Amino acid sequence: WAEVAVAADELGFESLWIAEHLVLPARIEGSPGDDAHVTVDPHLPLFDPFVMLASLAAVTTRIHLGTNVYNIGLRHPFVTARAAATLDIVSQGRLVLGIGASWLEGEWRATELDFSRRGARVDESIALCRRLWTGPVVAHEGEFFRFDAVVFEPKPVQASIPIHVGGESRRALRRVAE
Repeated sequence: WAEVAVAADELGFESLWIAEHLVLPARIEGSPGDDAHVTVDPHLPLFDPFVMLASLAAVTTRIHLGTNVYNIGLRHPFVTARAAATLDIVSQGRLVLGIGASWLEGEWRATELDFSRRGARVDESIALCRRLWTGPVVAHEGEFFRFDAVVFEPKPVQASIPIHVGGESRRALRRVAE
């Protein structure tokens, strides 16, 4: 990975992206609506994208570093916001956060989260991350997350970490527009 990242940086590539799944079920079944994803091998080695991208930030200077796509709804927004802010700082503002609601129902079952509510959970997570990255003090009372006033420091280098939305559903396209 480091060798490829250095070469891409030196050759002037715009960005480098790391795939992400928190866990893959031993038996992968297709996406809701199509069978485009059934070819994913559950034994595919997948790294924590923030750790891997931080290591690549250390050996590159210019190339943007992105997640393709980070299943943001599978984690608490504190975890995502902290990892993303840290990577943005370590990379000196080169993070592009690619996120999605996930097509893999088995991944949601394994984490004991409701696949049918993933879109709403993702939306709330995005909004919370943005507030944590910018607000001096954040409290929240939502459908999925509730907490009293917290302070989140340090803030990312980028005033607004770019968020790229993956997906093909109507909701994903609306999320892009929002």
